[in-house]
Amino acid sequence: MIGALGISGPINRVVNDDGEYSQLLLDAKKELELTIRLL
Repeated sequence: MIGALGISGPINRVVNDDGEYSQLLLDAKKELELTIRLL
């Protein structure tokens, strides 16, 4: 859980700075969260 929280901050910053990649990063974040839940 700590890893996910550490990664979500930088991802949110990038999404705010560059909307072009926002959907790609949100999808990656969702996949990451699902993977962590399965572990």
